[in-house]
Amino acid sequence: MSANDKLYCKNDYNGGGISELKQLSNNLFILDKEAQIEFIKDSRVPILEIKILVNDGSVFEEKRTN
Repeated sequence: MSANDKLYCKNDYNGGGISELKQLSNNLFILDKEAQIEFIKDSRVPILEIKILVNDGSVFEEKRTN
């Protein structure tokens, strides 16, 4: 979700909390002190996949489904 040129993420696995994403690079954002989010883009669709990169080395991937 976005508002006022800011990007937010709702985490249903953490009580539905909403965090503002802080941009690190073109496609990489800080979610919170424990994780980052990377948006994987494709020329055919704006966002093809989202990767959540956790500080402990875990990676969670969500691919776009249409």
